Amino acid sequence: MSGVEDDRATLSSSGFVRIDKRLLTAAEAFALASSVIEADYGENSLGPLSIIGDFVLPPVDGPETRDFQTLHFDFGLPIDPKLDQDVARYTALYIPAGTPEVSAITRLVPLGALLQQRTWPTRFDLLERLVAYGRTHGAWDDTQGYVEGSLARIVEAAAGTPPDLPSVKLDHDFLCGMEFDSHRSELAFFAGHGLRVEDVAIDLALRPGELLVFDNFALAHGRRGTRAPGELCQRVFGHSGLAPAAQRELRSRVLSAFSGRQPTSHERRADQPWDASYVDGPPPWDIGRPQPAILSLAGEGAFTGAVLDAGCGTGEHALHVASLGLHVLGVDVAETALSIAREKAAVRGIDADFAVADALHLNRLGRAFETVLDCGLFHTFDSDERRDYVASLASVTSRGGYLYVLCFSDVGPGICGPHPVSQEKLRAAFERCDGWSVARVSPDRIETRFAAQGVPAWLAKIERV
Repeated sequence: MSGVEDDRATLSSSGFVRIDKRLLTAAEAFALASSVIEADYGENSLGPLSIIGDFVLPPVDGPETRDFQTLHFDFGLPIDPKLDQDVARYTALYIPAGTPEVSAITRLVPLGALLQQRTWPTRFDLLERLVAYGRTHGAWDDTQGYVEGSLARIVEAAAGTPPDLPSVKLDHDFLCGMEFDSHRSELAFFAGHGLRVEDVAIDLALRPGELLVFDNFALAHGRRGTRAPGELCQRVFGHSGLAPAAQRELRSRVLSAFSGRQPTSHERRADQPWDASYVDGPPPWDIGRPQPAILSLAGEGAFTGAVLDAGCGTGEHALHVASLGLHVLGVDVAETALSIAREKAAVRGIDADFAVADALHLNRLGRAFETVLDCGLFHTFDSDERRDYVASLASVTSRGGYLYVLCFSDVGPGICGPHPVSQEKLRAAFERCDGWSVARVSPDRIETRFAAQGVPAWLAKIERV
């Protein structure tokens, strides 16, 4: 791989890349940073990135910094966005080649590794806590929305404990970033919330001429030690004037760090996790009975051996197949839906298993199935997720076994469902992946709560070879 591609791969996998070759000017360093970031960012529905901030820290004509900087996010994270605003995605830090001596340590803290040290509420409840905290304790004007730059304040809000940290909302003379007077007091705060920062922190002593690039949504950053005037050049790449809906999509990525699972494209678009769809009654796809197409498959004897229902929801299909005497496991990421499925199984006296599992990582089940069913899940994934999903399905489908996919079609008659899929794209998703043979794809219907007569669908039979 080329140097830029190597750096991009490191940035993508680790959330940061340290480029330790000696770069002579800030212009050279930031040109390289731009190339690496563009390669990592790729094409994105949020549009291209731009430079939203250029700084020399501390200013050349100012005093040196204090000996500590709290863990934070450049430009802040949009918690309750209401207006268009700039949002940082990547930060590049460069130490000028002519700097005589550097003593400061840049601290990076991976959000996922830190936040997964303890349990948190569901994403729905978590967001409620964050927004409520902003109303009483956040540094914001209520009409402007809530943007939070302090990792400690986000943790305090998520924990749901009475706020202890100072806030400009309560004290107009308070300066954000001054929540702690020392590195030790900051560590003690996080420890009090069950988080061991030192277990996951990455300390980097950047030398003159070196460049650091990191993902502002994957890591918080801070500093130990002082910086002399003009010691650090910083360039921030992000979205200029990003709309609130797009900000909420980015917010989902941060919230996922609390659960350890990245939100799917559907969750980002909906700005809520799958589980939230089941909290206030059945979602549009849950009709309270099996889909006619699945009943027909079962009547034809399509289900044999151990059966997996991927994205089972409230369990209607898993329960029907289990009632035929087959061993069935239904999996979903929506715990509320699984609770409903278990209640149905108990009431109906049907022996079926249900478990929380990520459809993009089914290999973690450690099991194989002769028959796998996907009713209404495939079409919710974007093209990148479908590639991962097909590989995930391959990891649990026995060779010689069959996968049945019922998904929204882009071919009428009548209205189409959300995220319709062409037959060509459905076939291509499996034909491009080794180990699958598409036996047939035929037109069918999916019944929904918004279209009782059903909407166009494809029913595919795919063999694991």
